[in-house]
Amino acid sequence: MPFLVVISLYPSNPETITLGRIDGKPIKWYVLEKSNVWVKVIAKEALYRSAYDQRSNDYAKASIQKNLNAKIDIWFTHDEKNRIQKADYPAFSNEKNWQQADGGDRPHYWFSPIKYVSQDSNRAFRKIYSAYLTLPSIDDVDLLFDISKTASVLPIDYWLSTPYYSSTDKARIVSSDYQVYHRKVDTVLGIRPVMWVRAK
Repeated sequence: MPFLVVISLYPSNPETITLGRIDGKPIKWYVLEKSNVWVKVIAKEALYRSAYDQRSNDYAKASIQKNLNAKIDIWFTHDEKNRIQKADYPAFSNEKNWQQADGGDRPHYWFSPIKYVSQDSNRAFRKIYSAYLTLPSIDDVDLLFDISKTASVLPIDYWLSTPYYSSTDKARIVSSDYQVYHRKVDTVLGIRPVMWVRAK
């Protein structure tokens, strides 16, 4: 009986919703967390590939942030867009721009395995920005890993919103080997959006 309880609390497949379309095909999203009428979701797959920016790992100003949010008018119907919340998200700061942070007391240092990557993330220097769509944070990918290890990785590497702390031109990525590394921001990698959606 206890074994059955564990299975129900830790399902191997995350809860999934469908919202939006790309090239006529529905987009599937994994549920990360729920809050009242809102559900935070992450795309099941990388929806396209892109560079993070040409030179900066400041996510609040990076070109990927603007380009990703432009997709809301392409992927979603009017009714679907009305369900997507423009929410506040944290953009971690690197060692060079921490003076602009709204909170935190240190850069974010990390261990590369996904299961440890968000350690002490609550202490990281951060700025707050508002967006409809965003790249996943280290906390998002850690949460997804806890829900389903296999769902947290993809066949291709994908970008996180998190900068590499000691650089201005490198950002964190999730690799298919269950590790979080960093790459130059002009590298073209997978884009796996996150958003808050009103539940039906």
